[in-house]
Amino acid sequence: MKEDDDTLISLICEAYKWLDCRIMESFIDVRFRISNITQRARWGKAMALTLERKSVVAIFIFFWTCTSYAMSRIISESSITKQHEEWMAIHGRVYADNAEKVKRQQIFKENLEFIENHNKQGNKRYNLSLNPFADLKNQEFLASHTGALYNPSTEPSNINDNLGYQNVSLSDIEPSLDWRDRGAVNPIKYQGTCGTFLYLINAKSIVTMPFKYQFTKKNVKIASFDVVFI
Repeated sequence: MKEDDDTLISLICEAYKWLDCRIMESFIDVRFRISNITQRARWGKAMALTLERKSVVAIFIFFWTCTSYAMSRIISESSITKQHEEWMAIHGRVYADNAEKVKRQQIFKENLEFIENHNKQGNKRYNLSLNPFADLKNQEFLASHTGALYNPSTEPSNINDNLGYQNVSLSDIEPSLDWRDRGAVNPIKYQGTCGTFLYLINAKSIVTMPFKYQFTKKNVKIASFDVVFI
């Protein structure tokens, strides 16, 4: 009877040990799961903070870029206005009202950008610069300065009578001749609106006659056409 009791007690102890082991394993498993959940929560929180920081940085960069762009536009517009004012003072440009000035300044800006882009290329044999027509569009310039049409019927009938050719030797001809170096040609002059260049051309032709006589020792005939336009 006692042996049976000892056996029963031994079985009960083994059962308690087994149960205790199972409880500890379950507890450890629960703690491990809780630890994983906690770590995931911390990782998620860290990721959330990281994303939040990145979002803040992205928003800051966005607003900084917008602000910088806006400031650059303000500085650019201010620079354009200053250059336009200086250009107006140099060429004596005056506008009827502020609306016309704003319009012309915009055209001035477009032409200035075209000039700068052309000069930046560096693969051209020439550079561009501002001139008295920097506030005009191409169509406006062409309409006001290249609109005159040539009419042959207005030319004198004997215009070719004074034309002729002379047999000369190449050795008698100077290697080069630039009338500007001789003082026979005046500096470039603004011709004004279309048509007025005829007066300038005829005036130039008469002014240069003494120089031509000085170097050729021949009388130079002046057509009546030249005198009429003077």
